[in-house]
Amino acid sequence: MSWLAWMCTLPDVVVGIISGILPPVLLTVLMMLLPIVLRLLARFEGIPKESGLELSLMTRFFIFQVVVSTVYHVPLLL
Repeated sequence: MSWLAWMCTLPDVVVGIISGILPPVLLTVLMMLLPIVLRLLARFEGIPKESGLELSLMTRFFIFQVVVSTVYHVPLLL
């Protein structure tokens, strides 16, 4: 990828931070935002009670985790 060629000129420490620390930090931030987004989607559905919102949130989060872990682990078994 020619648009990433500038990264080859960076010091090894910076490349190590970008490739080693940045991806887990970004994944953590996205996983922190996921329940917030799922709760907002449940509110837009018109679920009236807070307990219904939380049940919808937990159900969708569980389905998300099952799908992500399946997508990740099935290719490793093949």
